Amino acid sequence: MKSLLVLLVFIFPVHATIPSIIGSNLIDQTCKQTPYYELCVWSLISNPHSFSTDVKGLAKIMAFTIEAKATHTLERINHLLEYSSNLTQKELQGLRACADRYSVIIKGDVPQAIDALRTGNYKFAQEGINDAAIEAISCEEEFSGQSSPLSDMNSMVHDVSVVASSIVKIILSKLFMTPALVSPRNLYPSLCLTFSFLRSVNQRLGFNGKLWTLDPAVVCLPPMPCPKSVCPPGFACASLPHQGKLFVFGGMRSDTETSMETTYVYHSSTNQWSVASPMLTPRSYFAVGSANGKIIAVGGSASGIGDSITAAECYDPEKDAWTPVAKMRTGLCRYDSAVVGNKMYVTEGWTWPFMFSPRGGVYEPDKDTWQELRDGMREGWTGLSVVVGERLFVISEHGDCPMKVYLPDTDAWRYVGGDRFPRDAMRRPFAVSGAEGKVYVVSCGLNVAIGRIYEPKKEEYCVEWEVVTDCPKAFADFSPSNCQVLFA
Repeated sequence: MKSLLVLLVFIFPVHATIPSIIGSNLIDQTCKQTPYYELCVWSLISNPHSFSTDVKGLAKIMAFTIEAKATHTLERINHLLEYSSNLTQKELQGLRACADRYSVIIKGDVPQAIDALRTGNYKFAQEGINDAAIEAISCEEEFSGQSSPLSDMNSMVHDVSVVASSIVKIILSKLFMTPALVSPRNLYPSLCLTFSFLRSVNQRLGFNGKLWTLDPAVVCLPPMPCPKSVCPPGFACASLPHQGKLFVFGGMRSDTETSMETTYVYHSSTNQWSVASPMLTPRSYFAVGSANGKIIAVGGSASGIGDSITAAECYDPEKDAWTPVAKMRTGLCRYDSAVVGNKMYVTEGWTWPFMFSPRGGVYEPDKDTWQELRDGMREGWTGLSVVVGERLFVISEHGDCPMKVYLPDTDAWRYVGGDRFPRDAMRRPFAVSGAEGKVYVVSCGLNVAIGRIYEPKKEEYCVEWEVVTDCPKAFADFSPSNCQVLFA
């Protein structure tokens, strides 16, 4: 019997997932007053605490973002200086000057800004943040007349600093008053009757799964049997594609800001949900991966800011049972993960909530042990990951979203050739999945792009992109939190 390949996408209205509302949601309205809307939104929604804070809290989160980006850049500078035999004298001088500038950001500008935000001295906070932007640009100018090895990082630190400064400016101008709560019903009064099933589901859940077939057509899934007040990005999803099963784990209740231990299973054969055995540890914003027919849940958050979980556990779908496995060596803040072969790779990656420099680990189920990520893999994992043909790819979150592939023999990343990513049709945030030699990307607005991976020469990969669906404008405010490929 011929199988039908379907793309299962969890979507949510951006506004409906955020409890602090001023007219529309606080994050959206705040970011619209910054020069880099997408960067602002993506940075803030990557941190679960942005969903329940005020404008001052958003400014603090962006200040920590600056600190993390600057720390990552300084680590890169020190790495280049450590292996400096191939650098020119001018490059060495530039890197040393940049090391000094980024030390100023980390030790001076950011602590000044955070302390000033805490005490209410917002003008002083803005001065520290503005100086961080200046230091980043000054670092780039150290390489005037030659290629800078830090261009992307300098640009990111500068842009994040500009966003943070703009948010502080909002506080100074007193544009916002006390937040009020607005229900999804009030946020979406203009949705036409054709799409009323989206609105009615979102009034109960705050999100819903949509089943995309490549006709393209949209089919509404039955409501997932979860609590009414949930935060969709807090869930973790995994699938067993050839069994037609989708698993949704954990998550966070938006009314109590507590993590959940639930397990829900969608069966494509019956188009129904079932409730499976709960996890051993309540968790949200965590990583899951499928290896050898079993699903591994790693780390995550409970409810506080510093409560990263090191515990890991394994789910056996055949037995409907969870068992503990080896703990991670350290708790990570925010996860991206991938299973390559029989190993699960976990990284803070691009979407960490920006309090620490990126870290990661490798779990080997056969040995039940954790190892550190290799330096090259950790440094280059700068986007959303997808595994195709036993190769790890990432779609970068900066610029034109270039695609990279990891080469384990050299512990290095190489850019993928072929077509450029279709940024004109695809807006961040993205959700990514892979199957049968292809990459499936769902964007804000629920457009779908399919990339066919091919290898014209050994370890030289190329991609051909095709945008296969153009969603109705009614979907413009919906963003994917996860997508999975199933065979139905």
